[in-house]
Amino acid sequence: MHIGVVVTDDKYVSDAVALLGAASSKGFETECFLTDRGILLLNFNNFTDFVDKIDCKVSICEYSMDRLGETKNIEKFKDRMVIGGQYQDAELVSRSDKVVVF
Repeated sequence: MHIGVVVTDDKYVSDAVALLGAASSKGFETECFLTDRGILLLNFNNFTDFVDKIDCKVSICEYSMDRLGETKNIEKFKDRMVIGGQYQDAELVSRSDKVVVF
């Protein structure tokens, strides 16, 4: 099973980590798309360390980055993260068996 998580606000950091953790513990593939204030999850070490640990694919909305500014942990994922647009969101939806939006 492939679980996609779209995060639109940094206030959902705990929810995103909990859902990704539960999915990963069941052996599911996980993927995240961060958009709007959701890109600020990259400022939370508990999020970045966790998605790195479970090998979660992360895509980031470039427009949101331009609008809200740089995030401090972006370098941590630069080699395996896609900085793009809503096309990455559409790909996540297409690949995922289930999608949760926060």
